[in-house]
Amino acid sequence: MPTKNDIEEAKAYLRQRLEAEESMRDNLESLMLQAASRIVDIAYRYKIHPSNFRFSRNKGLEKEVNEVIHWLKQRIEIYTERYSVPTDSEDSENIFAYVTAQRHGKTFSERNNIYCNRYKYELEGVIAAGLILGIAKEKIKESISPNLKHPYSNPIFKEAMQKKASATRLLSNGISYGNGRTNSMFTALDKLTNYGVSQGWMRHWWNMGSEKGAKGFITFRGSSYPCQTCSEYTMYVHNMSDPYPPLHLNCKCGMYFVY
Repeated sequence: MPTKNDIEEAKAYLRQRLEAEESMRDNLESLMLQAASRIVDIAYRYKIHPSNFRFSRNKGLEKEVNEVIHWLKQRIEIYTERYSVPTDSEDSENIFAYVTAQRHGKTFSERNNIYCNRYKYELEGVIAAGLILGIAKEKIKESISPNLKHPYSNPIFKEAMQKKASATRLLSNGISYGNGRTNSMFTALDKLTNYGVSQGWMRHWWNMGSEKGAKGFITFRGSSYPCQTCSEYTMYVHNMSDPYPPLHLNCKCGMYFVY
């Protein structure tokens, strides 16, 4: 069975992994706010009439906005790679390939692309609302950060939606802001990148156990959040061929090896 040192080593590794996940989240928020600030500046520079505002109304505007979104996608992938591969890893390329592989029909890059494009429409909505209300761009920027996790609760957006003209503007052309399974694209991207980071760290840990000749592993809970899947998985020794943490999105479990 694992020694006390084996268990403490596994716990220390899990703490490092959780720190990497937190760092990824902080950087994701910073990147999304940087992109938002740049897009607000661009939108106001084009001086499109509020009643007609839409990124696609002007090809130049749309091009510049898409360039910022492309920058955001790239930076998210760069930071995910940075935090999903432990610094002492000699197999970083294969680990990141594992993290970004296709799962449930889509790759990491494809999901990142979808969520970043949807984030563009979140920003379009609040900018349109701000223009309709005659709000200065700096005030719009200030409103985005505290509402990043729930953009359609932004007071600017809610006030604009209460007016008939804005409701027509914001819900027209087949785009209905605020509808969907996820509260925000920050939430969606946070889950995507957080899972990627945890996958990378646990893949590296599994590789190290395999190289040392581990014959199996036992998982342990890394959080007190009630989860039947994780709780049941900690009850017995697993073969090295069995699934290992993270067992699902937001899984904080770790594992120590049996030799």
